[in-house]
Parts: sequence; C-alpha cells; structure tokens
Amino acid sequence: MSGIGELPSSTTRRVIKGEILPVNPRQTIAFLKACCMVRHTDLEPWLAAAARAHAHLGADNEWDTAYQKLPAQVEKNRHEQKGDA
Repeated sequence: MSGIGELPSSTTRRVIKGEILPVNPRQTIAFLKACCMVRHTDLEPWLAAAARAHAHLGADNEWDTAYQKLPAQVEKNRHEQKGDA
C-alpha cells in the first residue's frame, strides 16, 4: 500500500525495469523521491526536461505547470518546516 506522494512498489518496479514511464508530474516526483532525489536542485532538471519534452502540448500542459510551480512549492515547504505556515 502507498501513501500520498508514494508509488506502489509494482509501479516503481515497472519504471525501474523500463516497462513504463511515469505518466504525470505527481508520479514522476514520487518516483524521484523514492530514488532519494528530494531537493529542488534534484527535481528541477527532471521536471525541466519533461516540460521541454511535452512542449508540443502548449504552455499550459501539466508538465510545464509543475515545473513552473516547483520554486513556489519549495518555498512553501520551507516555511511549513520552520513552522511559519
């Protein structure tokens, strides 16, 4: 069983084996976090590459949106960890 932001082990296994790719930004971020890539500096290049790969979908696609929102989400998480929320 998986929690919020986590992937089922079967999905993780299939991504690692190259059978599937993450289908959306949430799944991509969950997979990267499972691989211990949790900092903004870890996630940013992956989301940037995905946004470029999906650019043909237009500027308002979910990949571009996730990439654009990453800095704000990082800042929000930083404040929540400090108890500023």
